[in-house]
Amino acid sequence: MSTGGFERQDVRVGVVLVLLVLMMVAGALVHAPVWYLFDHYRKTYESRDVRRTQIETQEPVPPEPLLEVNPTANWEAYRAQQQKELTTYGWISREEKRARIPIDRAMELMVERK
Repeated sequence: MSTGGFERQDVRVGVVLVLLVLMMVAGALVHAPVWYLFDHYRKTYESRDVRRTQIETQEPVPPEPLLEVNPTANWEAYRAQQQKELTTYGWISREEKRARIPIDRAMELMVERK
């Protein structure tokens, strides 16, 4: 005989309550040691007076904004300095005996080598 596609019994409330109580006890058994452990580590950390350095550090002062008052003049000065390096003789490193020569002369030397 068919039951009509559904159960005819009610939920056993006692079983559900026992499962809920068991889950609460298991949760307490897990959380109590973890809480104790965190509390222990917190107290240990707070009892220490560990400093990263013995030197008192000052708060860093942020730099002032460096604004270009006259960008064209700055560009012209930079360009003149670069042009001077390209067109004059000079030392790059006296210790290593390295010098720079004008770019026109360097191109002439390269053409002569080929």
